[in-house]
This record gives sequence, structure tokens and C-alpha cells, in this order.
Amino acid sequence: MINQKLKIKSRQIFEEHIDSYIEEHDGLIEKFENGLKIVYDNIVILVQDEMVLIHKENMKWIIEKEKKNIGEYHTPYGIVEVELQGKEVRILEEPVILKLSYWIKIGNAKEYVNELQIECL
Repeated sequence: MINQKLKIKSRQIFEEHIDSYIEEHDGLIEKFENGLKIVYDNIVILVQDEMVLIHKENMKWIIEKEKKNIGEYHTPYGIVEVELQGKEVRILEEPVILKLSYWIKIGNAKEYVNELQIECL
């Protein structure tokens, strides 16, 4: 695994409303055939072909292009079911190494789109 400074760009798109943020983290990157492993801030992202596993302390999600999956999000008040469906999963060359776009529906709320882009600095 290679130590790397990472820029994380995220957007949440809900109807006409868009929230976005940019963060920088120290992370680790491991590339392998048809895949990528990114570790930062106690988050592990494992990408294999068009499937992404995102794992951190309170959640474990599997996002696959054009396939619905059910994940869990653990809150102080209990476990919330999360429905996920990948729109785009792309591993790229540096500086941008991952682009991910997916539909997410938390509990009974209306679904929205999350977009994630990870860059090497």
C-alpha cells in the first residue's frame, strides 16, 4: 500500500437541492488487477470491477452498477436500512482514481443521488 494525500469530493443531489464538500485526508492506496483499495479516516473502500464495498465503524455498504443492494447504517437510535444502486463506478488513472455515483434511499425517505470522487494530490 502506498501512503498518499487524498482529496475527497462529494455531492448529494436531492431534487433541486445540491450539497457538496471537499476534504483532504492522508490515506493508503493499493492497486490490484481490476481493482483498488483506498483507506482513509477509518474508512475502507474496496473497488472490484463495477462493485464497491464501503466499510466504516457504523456502516457496511455494497454498491453495484445497476443492481439494488440493502445496507445498514448504525445510529445511536438504532439501525436504519439503506437501499443502494450504483449509477457509475470507474477506476481511473491518477490524479483522479475513483468516480462513484449511486442512488441512495435511507429508511422511508425519498431517494437521492450521491457522487464521490477521490483524487491523489
